[in-house]
Amino acid sequence: MKLIRIYNRGEVINERLYEQLKVLDARVFYGCGNKFLKNRDWWVIERGNVIIAYCGCWYNQSVCMFNRAWVHPNYRGQGIQTRMIKARLKAAKEDCTIAITYTTIDNPKSANNLIKAKFKLYIPSYQYAGADKIYFSKHL
Repeated sequence: MKLIRIYNRGEVINERLYEQLKVLDARVFYGCGNKFLKNRDWWVIERGNVIIAYCGCWYNQSVCMFNRAWVHPNYRGQGIQTRMIKARLKAAKEDCTIAITYTTIDNPKSANNLIKAKFKLYIPSYQYAGADKIYFSKHL
């Protein structure tokens, strides 16, 4: 299973997967709005022409914010999220000095994957994703 970058800072690299991802993302993160903007990157993993995992990040000045990571339940526990974290960190190192992200308090597996990738807990001055989230940062 190969992790494929399909969108690079406003440029669609793979139209078919990009269109599939927009539909899937609207279903998985229902009501969260469109996150396919120019300052974003998106990656997917597909199996049999079906997206089974995806992730994204956005850039602002020297900050990379991880957003939207999802793995189909049948494929969880296989190291896919770790691969997606590494891909986003590699992309962030091009021009960022810090990566930030968050996860829900009821998702210890994601929190542990971030900790294994050397992310540290932090408390932002403004809890941009809500008070029910755990926030992480990593200096690059």
